[in-house]
Amino acid sequence: MEANGSKSAIALQQFLRSLLRKSRKRGEFLPMRRQIFWIRLAGVVMSLVFSANCRGPENPPVHLYTDPQYGFRIASPDSGWIITDETGIPEVLVIMKSNAMAGDFVPNVNIAVENLPAMMTAREYGEKNRKFLAAQGYEILALQQTVINHNVFYDLQCLNRQVSPSVRFRYLCLVKNQSGFIITCTARENDYAVFARDFEFMVNSFRFF
Repeated sequence: MEANGSKSAIALQQFLRSLLRKSRKRGEFLPMRRQIFWIRLAGVVMSLVFSANCRGPENPPVHLYTDPQYGFRIASPDSGWIITDETGIPEVLVIMKSNAMAGDFVPNVNIAVENLPAMMTAREYGEKNRKFLAAQGYEILALQQTVINHNVFYDLQCLNRQVSPSVRFRYLCLVKNQSGFIITCTARENDYAVFARDFEFMVNSFRFF
């Protein structure tokens, strides 16, 4: 399992680098490039690494994450999920990963943040994400503006068929105090429906305090 997971992670990292080179050629060397890199790395590569190297939590599971710097909290279902802020990527604040492996893939939810050069709406921020994802070959399945706990999100559903098996993402884009937040729910396409209820629980638990 460990060898297979490592090979998958290396293959995905090579794929990501090729996409970034394409972006530079198209003149898209923008903060969005870095942001998409964070999210893909956390949502795809890290999940595969986790599946190979993590057998379970070393400490008792925690079901509520509180971030004092950005002033938000998010919860996971009472069982079957592990929360960690040891992500290995500074911009990715927290990862919630499922104990239920789907093949060699660990479904997960993560939260990434970036400082924005100027204030913008959730729709404007979400549209920047959508355009970048579409340019990289992601299939946009659905998009809408939604309100969760008084926060306005731009909600994107998309599919990456450039990896095998295909991976489905839900990106919820939010702007607060000139910081861009993205909650990403990730699972393999064929398994996404199995985890949809847990994803919804976690997304709906997100709130600022």
